[in-house]
Amino acid sequence: MGLHGVLGRLAAVGYGRVDTEWGWMDCEFGDELLSSRSQIAMDSEQGDPMRRPAMEYLKLTTTAWLACLMLASACVSVDPEHDWREEPHHFSMLFSGTIEEEESAPSIGLDYEYRASRFLGLGAVVEEAFEDIDATTVIGVADLHLTNQFIVQTGPGVEFVDDEEEFVYRLGVLYEFERDGYTLSPQIHHDWTSGEDAFVVGIALGFCF
Repeated sequence: MGLHGVLGRLAAVGYGRVDTEWGWMDCEFGDELLSSRSQIAMDSEQGDPMRRPAMEYLKLTTTAWLACLMLASACVSVDPEHDWREEPHHFSMLFSGTIEEEESAPSIGLDYEYRASRFLGLGAVVEEAFEDIDATTVIGVADLHLTNQFIVQTGPGVEFVDDEEEFVYRLGVLYEFERDGYTLSPQIHHDWTSGEDAFVVGIALGFCF
């Protein structure tokens, strides 16, 4: 048997000891090959272990967001008599989760809007993400009221993390239910930063005045 035959048998069956033309020889090549293949298969099935907590958190918060949206649709009706010109100010508190590529954490935010027209509202958002993310975000936003309920929120800001400042730009959507001047708003946002991008998923409770 030639050298190619020996290596072929090692790769095929993974023996640690093979009978060759020159006698017995010890070799761990086959075992290492099989072990490597098994590890690759295991990694492909399990995925990156650092990403799993963030992905699970994303699934959980997205499911909660959809559940809140359906609950609000069933329980809250839009007040047809409310006129934004009489109460142009709106303040809300956001209860949310912030998801980065490898980390996730609960977060809370404050949102103020001044309704400049039927279509446009101008304001600011301040959010705090806790635990591993530990970041504060301040954003100047424009709220684009495409309909009475469907709103696009966008604008630039600054994120403070680890004693550093990073530029951030937000683009998000929310669906606002209103009754007697009180609002319930499931929403999701994407924050692009000069560091690590993030998704913010949550629901806000607010009031007009």
